[in-house]
Amino acid sequence: AKSQFNKDGSGASPYVAVEFACKGCHSELGRAPVLEDARLIEVATGFHDRDLAGSENER
Repeated sequence: AKSQFNKDGSGASPYVAVEFACKGCHSELGRAPVLEDARLIEVATGFHDRDLAGSENER
């Protein structure tokens, strides 16, 4: 999900959203490379599973 909340304030999904989990660092003001939302989702999938995790920070 790109947003953690729906417009009415209810939760959009049970998962942490890209805006909250990724863009604190992956933004113009952050300490990691700026990535498109689709790429952030792709890289975040399996983040806590070393066999599935990918890293854009090394590039």
